[in-house]
Amino acid sequence: MAAVYKAYQPAMERYVALKILPRHFANDPQFSSRFQREAKLLAQLQHPHILPVFDSGQEAGYAYIVMPYVRSGTLGDSLKGEPLPVHRVRQVITQVGDALNYAHGRGMIHRDVKPSNVLIDEGGNCLLTDFGLARMVEASVNLTASGTIMGTPAYMSPEQGSGAKIDSRSDIYSLGVILYEMVTGRVPYQAETPVAVIFKHIQDPLPPARKLNPDLPEPLERVILKTLSKNPADRYQSATDLVRAIQRAVPEAPVGPADAAWPTSEFADSDLSVERKREVRSATLPPKSKRMIPTWIWGLLGLAILAILALVGGLLLWRGVLGGQSTPVPPFGETAPGSLVPETGLPGASPSTQAPPGTAVATDAAPFPTLLPLSPSFPTFAPLQPEVTLVPGTLGTILSEEDFEDGRAQRVTSITGNWMILVDESGNAVHEIDNTSG
Repeated sequence: MAAVYKAYQPAMERYVALKILPRHFANDPQFSSRFQREAKLLAQLQHPHILPVFDSGQEAGYAYIVMPYVRSGTLGDSLKGEPLPVHRVRQVITQVGDALNYAHGRGMIHRDVKPSNVLIDEGGNCLLTDFGLARMVEASVNLTASGTIMGTPAYMSPEQGSGAKIDSRSDIYSLGVILYEMVTGRVPYQAETPVAVIFKHIQDPLPPARKLNPDLPEPLERVILKTLSKNPADRYQSATDLVRAIQRAVPEAPVGPADAAWPTSEFADSDLSVERKREVRSATLPPKSKRMIPTWIWGLLGLAILAILALVGGLLLWRGVLGGQSTPVPPFGETAPGSLVPETGLPGASPSTQAPPGTAVATDAAPFPTLLPLSPSFPTFAPLQPEVTLVPGTLGTILSEEDFEDGRAQRVTSITGNWMILVDESGNAVHEIDNTSG
C-alpha cells in the first residue's frame, strides 16, 4: 500500500521513517482532501503505544507521512513459527489493546491490525502504526468494481472480508488472530490464495489452539474462542474487555530469560508503559523477608548467661563457706579440740600422743588426717564395722564372742569421755563405740 524509507531530517538532526503512498492516489482530489484530514487526526493521537506522526504532506505528486524511525523491527519479526511465552502474549495484547481502545474512543478504526504494523521499540514496547492509512486509501478505490478489499486476508474479520460495514469489533477480531498466532506459531486459516483465506474466515470453524499447543492454558483458549467469533455480537465488545480477559487468564509474571529475544535498551526506561514498569519492578525488587537475629548475637547471649550462672554459683558457695562453723588451725604439733587425730592410747603408743579428752580417734588415719569439726549434728561416731553390736562396758571389760558376730573376744582398753576403745586378743584396735548409747 505504501513504501517506507529511512530518511534524515537535518533541522532536527534525527533519522525518521518516511512513508510514501503511490503517486496515483495524489492525483485524486478526493484522496488529497481525505489524506489531509486523516493526517491531522493521526497527529492528534497521543498514546504510549501508538506511533506518533511528525509531519505529513504532498510533494512532487506524492503523499507522504513522517514518523519516528524505529530500528528494532516489528512483532512479525519475532513470530518465527514458535509460540511466544504467555506473559509476553499478555504484554502485547495489553499494549496493543490499550492503543486500539484509545483510538476507538476517538472514532478511529485501524482496519489493518497485523504483526507487521506493530513495531517493537528498544524497550520492548509495542507501537501500533499505520492507523487510518487504509481509510485514506479506500475512498479512492472502487471496491465493487475492482473486487479489491482493503486489508490483509490472514488477519481480516469475516465482516470485513465480506464487504460489510465494520466497526471497532473488526479490529478486535484482527487482534484475536495475532493472539492465536502468538500462542500457536501460525495463523488460524491458511490457503493457496488470499480469497480462499477470506472465505475460511467467513465459513470455516476455528481450529482448536490447544491442538497446536497442548501447553496452552485453558482460560487463554477460551479468550481466543470468544475473540474470534464469527458474529461480532459474540466477541468482546471493546478492546478493554479483551485486555481484562487476557489479564485474568494469564497471571502477571516477572520479566525472565525469555525476554532475551526481544530488543532492550538502557535508554528506554523512561518510555516504559505502566504495564512494563510494573513487570520490571516485580522482576528486580526482591521479596521482603523477616529480619533475623544474627548468629553472633546468640553466641554473645549464651556467653553472658554462662557468666551470670558462674557468678551466682560463686556467690552461693562463698556465702556457704562463710556461714558454716569455722575451725581455728592450731599451732604446729597441737591438735584442735574435737578433731580426728591418729589412734592413741593403744599398747605401744607414746604418752605424748595420747588423745585429749573429747577427741575422736581414727584407727585408719592417714599421715595427714583431715580435720573435721565435731558438731551436735554428729552425736555419735559411725562404727568402722557395721556388724558389731554395741554393748555397754567399762575399762578392762572383756566382751565375749557371743556379743559379736566375728566370734573373737574383745576388751575395753580405753575410755575417753563417752568413747570406748576395743582391742582384740592380739592387741589390735578394732572398734570404738559410744559408751552412753551402748
